[in-house]
Amino acid sequence: MDNRIKNLIFAAGLIFIFYFQVYAESAAQQKIEAERLIKKLQSLTQKPDSNEFKNTIDDLAAIGDPVISIMKKVGGFDNHTNIRVLRKIGTDKAKETLKEVAIVKGNKNSAWAASNFVELIQKKQEAIPLVYSDNPAVQARGLIAIRGIALDANLVSRIGVLITNQSSRSAACGVFEEDSSTTFYEQKIKLITDEVRKTYTIPKARVIAPRGFLTYAQVDLVSYLRALSYMKGPLSSLQKSCESEPNQLTRDCLFIARAMRKDESVKNEIVSIIKERKDTVLRIWAVMGMGEIGTKEDIEFLQSVADTDPYFEYANLPLEPNDPKRKFYRVREVARTIIEKINQRTNQAADANETN
Repeated sequence: MDNRIKNLIFAAGLIFIFYFQVYAESAAQQKIEAERLIKKLQSLTQKPDSNEFKNTIDDLAAIGDPVISIMKKVGGFDNHTNIRVLRKIGTDKAKETLKEVAIVKGNKNSAWAASNFVELIQKKQEAIPLVYSDNPAVQARGLIAIRGIALDANLVSRIGVLITNQSSRSAACGVFEEDSSTTFYEQKIKLITDEVRKTYTIPKARVIAPRGFLTYAQVDLVSYLRALSYMKGPLSSLQKSCESEPNQLTRDCLFIARAMRKDESVKNEIVSIIKERKDTVLRIWAVMGMGEIGTKEDIEFLQSVADTDPYFEYANLPLEPNDPKRKFYRVREVARTIIEKINQRTNQAADANETN
C-alpha cells in the first residue's frame, strides 16, 4: 500500500472521528436541553392553558424521538402532560409508545393515550389492539376508530364479547353497523338478537340515562336497531331470523330492520308496533320504517299518529310540571317528517312517470 492510500485512509478516519465527536456533543447538548425542558414542563402542569406551557411542549416536540427515551427514564408516561408531548412529536416511535401506554394494564392515563394514538394512525386497522384491552375506555376508543373496516372471524368474536358489556355495547354495535363486508352476517344478527332479548334485564334498565330522555335499556335498543337496520347482508337472513324468533321484542326489532331495508311485506307488523307497543323507541323506529315502505295510502294512518300519539316529554328542564307549551311530542314529530318523506317520494315518482 503506497503512502498516498495510507494518507487517504488516515484522513477519512480523522473525518469520521470529527463528525462522531460533533454528533456526540450535539446529542449530549440535546439531552441536556430536553431534560431542562422536561423539568420546566413539570413546573407548568398547573398552567396547561398558558402559552409558556404550550411553547415548552412545542420545543420538546422539535427535539423529536430522543425526548421519548429521556421521558421514559425521568417519569414515564403515566401522566397527562407527557402523553400530550408524544402526540405533538407525532413520529412512528411516538405513535408506538402511545399504543404501548394505551394497552398496558394499570396506567391511569391509558384512555388518554389511546385517544392520542388514534389521532396518529394512518390505517384504521392499526387501532385493533385497543379493542383487546381490558380497559373499557380504551376499548371504546378502539371500537370507534375501527368502524368501517371489514371484520374477520377473530374481530367478530371479540365484538360479540364487547357487545355484552354495557360500557362498550353502543360502540360495539357501531362496528357491526359499519362493517364493510357481508361476511359473518348471520353470526352478527345472532349476537345482536341474543342481547336484545336481555334488554330489560340489565341493571338500571328503566332508569333515565344521562343527557337524554331515554332509559338505559332504550339507549341499548337504539344501538341494536341501528346495527340490524344498516348492517350489510342479504335480506333473506333477517327474514329467516324473524321467522324463528320467539321473543316479541326481538321479533319487533327484526320487523323494523326489515322495513328499514324496504321489505314491504312487514307493513302490517310495523303498523301493529306503532299502534300497540308502549316502548317509545320501538314506535319511533317503526314510524321511520314506514318512511321506507309507506305509500300514499298510509298517509291517513301516519297523520293520526302525528295528531294524537300520546307520548310526550318536557323539552327543557327544570320546568313547571303542568306547562303545556313545553311538551314535546317526539313520535308525532317523527311521523310528520315521515309523511313529508312519503309525499316527496310519491311526487318524484309521479314526475318521473310523466316524463317517461
